[in-house]
Amino acid sequence: MEVFNMKSIIVAIVLSSLFPLYNGEATATPEAAPAPAPAKAQTPAPPLSDKAIENVQRFCSRTQYPSECVKSVAPFVNDTQVDVHGVLRAGIQSLTQRLKKAIQAFEKTKGESKAPDVAEKLEVCLAYYRVATTSAADASEAVEIKNYKQVKEELDRQLEVIGSCDDLFAESVKGVKGTLDDMNNALSLLAKVNLAIFNNALVVAP
Repeated sequence: MEVFNMKSIIVAIVLSSLFPLYNGEATATPEAAPAPAPAKAQTPAPPLSDKAIENVQRFCSRTQYPSECVKSVAPFVNDTQVDVHGVLRAGIQSLTQRLKKAIQAFEKTKGESKAPDVAEKLEVCLAYYRVATTSAADASEAVEIKNYKQVKEELDRQLEVIGSCDDLFAESVKGVKGTLDDMNNALSLLAKVNLAIFNNALVVAP
């Protein structure tokens, strides 16, 4: 049963977040450079306590997307920010990270495209994603000061502008479908998750 397994899902997600997100982050040592000083070992974030896990599960269970909520939120929360505001900020942080990754992928595809119409449509999506990224930063700040009117406006804006890319993927444009389509769908889902946290968890939080 989904709710019964939620706790183990959160633990698995948090533990997996302790490993590097991208294998490409490793850098080669310059040929003529002197031996660098040993790098400081990064202290992994401590795993969530049972209480924190229960809070994430509780808030996510109030949304229409409990599993997706847990997957997006868990890697970005810790024991000091597991009230509903911390969970929403974590969801916004997850969306921001995905937006940055999508922007990189779209820019790469656009640069490699030989078709002007494809490059033009990709640039339209990139513009939408940049708006969503700025909006996410504004939403996070609004959560901090509990300006709920602005939070709602920003979350609505993110869902709208990301959804505006759907028309691009509705067309069979060579070089656009596939991975980029999946990225856009994932972004849309994350935007819906964050709005659901706001509508169904934050506004009824004790």
